[in-house]
Amino acid sequence: MCVDSSLQRSWCMGHTFLVDSVFLEVHQAFFFQCSQAQDPPLRTLLVLIAPGVVITLFLPFLCAHLTSTETS
Repeated sequence: MCVDSSLQRSWCMGHTFLVDSVFLEVHQAFFFQCSQAQDPPLRTLLVLIAPGVVITLFLPFLCAHLTSTETS
């Protein structure tokens, strides 16, 4: 169902071709819960995204500290 609706939105028709029928069969076999997909909880997203954001924000300070130290 989700492949069919995607094809109709993109105006990509051609259900009579062998490739399309094989693709639809594979999709139905392995992705039968496609329409039931949900986003993860907000807490999980924050745990995954926060380290990258924090590192990105502190990287200029680290680089400034490393380049401004005097070598003896």
